[in-house]
Amino acid sequence: MENQNYLNENFGDNVNYEEISHFDNLADSWWIKDGKFKTLHLLNDIRVKWINDFVNIYKDKKILDVGCGGGILSETLSSLGGLVTGIDMSKKSIEIAKYHCRNYDVKPKYYRTSIELFEKTSSEKFDIITCMEMLEHVDNPISIINSCKNLLNDDGVIVLSTINRNLKSFLYAILGGEYIFNILPRGTHKYESFIKPSELYKIIIHHGLDLIDIIGISYNPFLEKFYLSKDVNINYMMMIKKKNYNY
Repeated sequence: MENQNYLNENFGDNVNYEEISHFDNLADSWWIKDGKFKTLHLLNDIRVKWINDFVNIYKDKKILDVGCGGGILSETLSSLGGLVTGIDMSKKSIEIAKYHCRNYDVKPKYYRTSIELFEKTSSEKFDIITCMEMLEHVDNPISIINSCKNLLNDDGVIVLSTINRNLKSFLYAILGGEYIFNILPRGTHKYESFIKPSELYKIIIHHGLDLIDIIGISYNPFLEKFYLSKDVNINYMMMIKKKNYNY
């Protein structure tokens, strides 16, 4: 059932009001590094390095951060010289993102909107589009990927990050992450919304995109540290491009 607070909003059809409300309720914690979004702070540096290894982030490179939340990734990409636009449907998260960077000389532009609505209303094209830990929180991830493709420059890249669907991901991402190690807020994930790499690969191929690389993300709970690995059984990232463009 649609949350009553959003009945007058027009974000399009691909909206999960329960998820938006969930992140609205957590929004005050975005920039508490040991708080409820500790995982995203721990992940941020390795994500940015992996992106930068493929596509140098420099001044005037246009970047769209889809599902930007409180701006953790957006701010880092902006600090490296990217011209960053962050979008999210959580009103409170966007307010937090804008407030946190209020004193910066160069800052991301933030908008409260869906990617589908942004695609319809924006004439911009982007060199890098990131969509991190979002696909498992929407009803129609295919729609997200299609809109990202339509907003991408011909030589641009899309970076997707999500969670595999199997017993190991359930044990580690939900049971371990939310209930044992408490590095994620309880109720953050629903197992049935996780996406296998093979499923995501079929989607990108069907929509005229090619895979550049896929990498797993593993977690050491004793060191409280994430690292890149060949194991894609839990968290993984994909970098994709339009067909017929060589890297």
